[in-house]
Amino acid sequence: MFNRISSICSYSLFSIVCISGSVQAYDLTHEITGQWRGFAQEGDSGQQRLYMSLEYEAEFVSEVLIPGSENEAQIYVVPKLRIDQHDSQRNLVDLQKAYLNYLGEGWELRAGIHKVFWGVTESRHLVDIINQSDVASAIDQEDKLGQPMINTSFEFDVGILDLFMLVGHRERTFPGSDGRIRTYIPVDDSSASYESSKEELRVDWAARWMQTIDDTDVGLSFFHGNSRESLFVFNNDVLNPELEPFYPVITQVGIDIQHVYEEWLFKLEAINRNGFDYPDSSVSEVDNSYQAVVAGFEYTQVGIFDSVLDLGWIGEYLYDSRGESDPLAVFEDDWFVGWRLAFNDVDDTELLTGLVIDPSSSEKTVGVEYSQRLTDEWSVSVEGRIWAGGDETPDTLQQALFELQNGIQRSKLASVMNDDYIEVNLTYYF
Repeated sequence: MFNRISSICSYSLFSIVCISGSVQAYDLTHEITGQWRGFAQEGDSGQQRLYMSLEYEAEFVSEVLIPGSENEAQIYVVPKLRIDQHDSQRNLVDLQKAYLNYLGEGWELRAGIHKVFWGVTESRHLVDIINQSDVASAIDQEDKLGQPMINTSFEFDVGILDLFMLVGHRERTFPGSDGRIRTYIPVDDSSASYESSKEELRVDWAARWMQTIDDTDVGLSFFHGNSRESLFVFNNDVLNPELEPFYPVITQVGIDIQHVYEEWLFKLEAINRNGFDYPDSSVSEVDNSYQAVVAGFEYTQVGIFDSVLDLGWIGEYLYDSRGESDPLAVFEDDWFVGWRLAFNDVDDTELLTGLVIDPSSSEKTVGVEYSQRLTDEWSVSVEGRIWAGGDETPDTLQQALFELQNGIQRSKLASVMNDDYIEVNLTYYF
């Protein structure tokens, strides 16, 4: 379905270019990334310890004249391709961006496929809901898929108002049965179901108001439509057990605040979400709701040890009202501490380390991210994660099915306890 929607968006976009007949200037760049991901142990279901993948991304940006107007518009097209050595569900063909951007007097229009980010906190982005997460690519859900939309921005004295019409729903990607960092019973992302009778063709709506007041940035957001996060339904097949995604219709209201005070950054993201539940066939609508909050700070020491290095100290608290009993509420009462080391060199070298800990269960996640530009054409990034304190995974598939069917819940990190890994990405730009 997305291929059809993206084709319509792309065709419409290039039709505008052809009609205008006047491309003023353009820029085309490419990048190819080779990824090596090594795991400390064999997977719980016998998966490999070494995974390699190849990813290609291009960016085309052009200036065009709009017919009947003296104003110029910009066209952005960013295709992305990925092929994985072992996991076919990780293969990807996606249009990250393919949209027209027109700047008017006090307003701006973006039409096509686009990526939009909302949020200010480090450990979790609660309010970021426009684009679907590419979980097969990265477990931190920071890699996104392109979303067809019409986005209009209006600038007022009291802030900027963004209005979104989101055309078509992108289904979340998950690692397959041969992939890693997944649930013990794999997710079949090709068997998704929906609460909405229009399924993935439902039109969703969103809005966000942004304003800067002195040293404080405030954002208020609203979303109504197919949830980007899915629930899961067991397919009841004991010979080929899989979890099938289910997407309810939700309404989410969010707020994000960032305040600057000298070397301090104070951050907050909070949401109230209604409808994130399996619908009861005896009622017409879902009334389930929950709240979640991430709040914290980042303090930067400039020029530590009389050097050019800057060290940032990060602390955040994560809360989810669904509590310990809900397996999807992973960050129900957790703490995040981290350190960001900026080298302030021409190579944009940066090191970020972080620890998430659940005080009630003693579950821990340790993460490290390092990035550096090697030359004008090459860059490298290194990422690693270690999980500790969770229960072991079931010994057999039959045990996992028994626990699933009888509602027996292990700790929330049980499925990834054997997935400690290190990842190296080498990117070539041309």
